[in-house]
Amino acid sequence: MKFSKDKSLRDYVIKNFNELKELIEAYRKSEVIKNKIKAPEGLHLYIWYWKSVVGAYDKEDEGSIEVWNAKDESDENINIYIGNTEKNTEKLDKTLARIGVKNYEYNDFNDVLVEVLPSTADDDSIVVALSRWMEKIVK
Repeated sequence: MKFSKDKSLRDYVIKNFNELKELIEAYRKSEVIKNKIKAPEGLHLYIWYWKSVVGAYDKEDEGSIEVWNAKDESDENINIYIGNTEKNTEKLDKTLARIGVKNYEYNDFNDVLVEVLPSTADDDSIVVALSRWMEKIVK
């Protein structure tokens, strides 16, 4: 069957092409943000699942601490989280106390939402927010 005559095949290809295009655009945006961050010494920067820029820092008594951005499920906000790769809330409590975070709640993954930006925030605003929290975890 020819591609030009098979509507379901065309729809399938277009749908998957559009999904791939969205992933590439998300990764490109994450790459731009990552490249603008001046990572403090000892902080490892990487991109996670195409859409999040993560800064990871190992501290002996607090474990591996991570700061990252993620859009919320409604795409209305860009959230900044702090977590611990061990999902150890005692160690993360110690980190949060050290950096001055008060009145927080753990989500289902034992991470803490520390800042919310509007989904309309530009790349530079995201860089500033991530950088501020990344600086805090390495001090």
